[in-house]
Amino acid sequence: MPHKFTLTNDDGSYTQTLAVASDAQAGDTDQVVLLTFTNMVEHHTYTLQCDNGDSTYTVFKDVDYDQLQNLQPQDDDGQGGAAPPAAGSSPSGATGSS
Repeated sequence: MPHKFTLTNDDGSYTQTLAVASDAQAGDTDQVVLLTFTNMVEHHTYTLQCDNGDSTYTVFKDVDYDQLQNLQPQDDDGQGGAAPPAAGSSPSGATGSS
């Protein structure tokens, strides 16, 4: 799977790219993978983009750090699509699912 996810903050001082093929861990349900972004900085907003190998699109834009800390992974919608990205509860990293 060629998908790469890039998380950046509002002033560009933080950028981390994770590849599903090499950085993902299996989630609790089928078709869910977890990506853990580390060393995020408080008091910033974050944007997540996905490069699927053919094009790049924005998953979410300008989400406050505190909001990312309160998100929980969501289940597949039953339509075969991936669950939306979510954040973990650790202040040092956010976890997304694809």
